Amino acid sequence: MTIIMSVDGSDGSEEDRVNLKGEALVLRAWYYFQLVNLYALPYNAAVGTPETNSGVVLMLSPEISGKRYSRSSVGEVYKQITEDLEEGIALL
Repeated sequence: MTIIMSVDGSDGSEEDRVNLKGEALVLRAWYYFQLVNLYALPYNAAVGTPETNSGVVLMLSPEISGKRYSRSSVGEVYKQITEDLEEGIALL
């Protein structure tokens, strides 16, 4: 997440920065895909719906705070995965 948030103001060529951000977005999507498949019900589970089943915590900013985070729904996690993949692939 730190790379995604700070790559725009970093040194280097525009091509390298865009490629790095694309790679980071695709990797974040992959990691969330792995996490949600390990620790949550499947997207098409027989019980509940993706919008109501608990997924994993979505942390989309690099700030560290003492607050307690709650789990996002499986549907929200897959929505974030899709958004990251679409943006990341467009940048690569």
